[in-house]
Amino acid sequence: MSTDNYNYTGKSVLVTGSARGIGFAIAEGFARAGATVFVNDRLADSVSSAIDRILASVENANVYPLPFDVTEESAVVAAFKEIEDKAGQLDICISNAGTQHRETVDTLDRETFSRIVDENLVSHFGIAKHAGAEMVKRGGGRLIFIASMLALHGRAGLAPYCSAKAGLVNLIRVLSAEFGESGVTVNGIGPGFIETELTADIRKDQEVVDKVNGRTPVARWGRPEDLVGPALFLASDTSSFITGQTLYVDGGLTSVYI
Repeated sequence: MSTDNYNYTGKSVLVTGSARGIGFAIAEGFARAGATVFVNDRLADSVSSAIDRILASVENANVYPLPFDVTEESAVVAAFKEIEDKAGQLDICISNAGTQHRETVDTLDRETFSRIVDENLVSHFGIAKHAGAEMVKRGGGRLIFIASMLALHGRAGLAPYCSAKAGLVNLIRVLSAEFGESGVTVNGIGPGFIETELTADIRKDQEVVDKVNGRTPVARWGRPEDLVGPALFLASDTSSFITGQTLYVDGGLTSVYI
């Protein structure tokens, strides 16, 4: 997508979980808009590969590798220290990292439930705690969380994921209340059905693909680049009076289906 309406030159951005899918598209979009972008994944090789792809598509991109596990607090603290050392400060934090696990409640164990909630909710709290503290101290910043339309309704086999995303939407509201007076806005983006690695398996079933197309007002699945514009907008000065909100980018599906 075009990023011509946005100029983030001089701004630093962290996008967690940005080696692929939605996170990669957002990281590439901010790099195209001139930002200094920190690319994250658990695996250093995945980060390196993502950076190579960005450099191949964005001339003179300012991108830095920042591999760390968002569920490990010591790693998060070290990562923010590295950002401070390299960029001076973090202006925009996009907390995207997460995962899914498909299993019905009758066989799902507590350990797996807790792990998925940790990766999809508690890790966002950890990112918010450290990024938000610095932004509050500085008197401004943007926190953006990638939620899901599944925050609004349940889906069989996704109990921990749906629960975590619903919790994340309310965490966004709480953080907006706590950080608002300091000039820090906190918002979320709730993707609908997007063509990513996470949905690769279910997209092998043509019946599922057709059902989504039939129920979605724009009659198609979303693409990772569909999330770039909303992220650029919510990180911009034009959204300074918007906080505590989750923008559902789902082709209108939640308007007619929920």
